[in-house]
Amino acid sequence: MPSVRGATPTGACPSIPPARYPTARHRDAGRLKRGGGVHFVELPEAAGAELLDLGLDRQQLTPEQIFDAGWNAAVMASAFARLEARLRAEGRERHFEVFRRYDLEAESDAPSYGEVAQALGLSIPQVKHALLEARKLVRQIIVDMVRTYTDGPDEFAAELGNLLGP
Repeated sequence: MPSVRGATPTGACPSIPPARYPTARHRDAGRLKRGGGVHFVELPEAAGAELLDLGLDRQQLTPEQIFDAGWNAAVMASAFARLEARLRAEGRERHFEVFRRYDLEAESDAPSYGEVAQALGLSIPQVKHALLEARKLVRQIIVDMVRTYTDGPDEFAAELGNLLGP
């Protein structure tokens, strides 16, 4: 085999002595174009499936739309958990139970006020009042959450529109 001047037998870079290869690899791993030394944390399979199992046809959505749908679902789930904790702490568990049965569990056919009232031993006006209070409180919780991660009134309004509708 003909010898080429300056070529190394292993194809390694001739400007870096072999003794420094591990050091060069460590240095290069910290460069911004290679991730800048960022440590990646894997999303557990169950959590990833939970976020993306939104009943959407992922084949027709962009990655940004899938992310937005997952983000919205995560924000809403957090808001509902905060609502439950707050109402329980205030001794108003029945308010959350009415909200859960009427707004969260109802799939296609929402139960009537009468059905919820009968199941919980309340009157229809009590069910309406509990639902009104819980909805008002969850909206305030969502508004407070969105304020913490948005920058400016335009982004705030757009995010609330995405979460709560127009």
